[in-house]
Amino acid sequence: MLDPTTTSLAVVLLFVACGCAIAGLGIRRRRQLHRRSGGGKPILRFDPSRVRYLTPREREVARLAARQLPNKQIADALCVSIETVSTHIKRIYSKLGVNSRTALAAYAPYLADEP
Repeated sequence: MLDPTTTSLAVVLLFVACGCAIAGLGIRRRRQLHRRSGGGKPILRFDPSRVRYLTPREREVARLAARQLPNKQIADALCVSIETVSTHIKRIYSKLGVNSRTALAAYAPYLADEP
């Protein structure tokens, strides 16, 4: 298990590795980079408070996806279809403003069940 200092460092490293470091740029520059990168959703600022918008099931799926498990393994673990997992992943990405499991991993420390 990671201690808080290591966790913070791990989050920063993932943040930079997944390209989220460009989030500090101005909106015009982010749009230019976005167009040049071939599209997809623009990268948003890392904001752990967005986790509160996830349903309990989405949190569960996000925890497994952040561990880089494929959709089939997540579906088997949760006894749902692969399509259901895919839908959950799309909604998670949208709510958190990420576009990959690597970027999702930066939110892993914040995905624990709410009290």
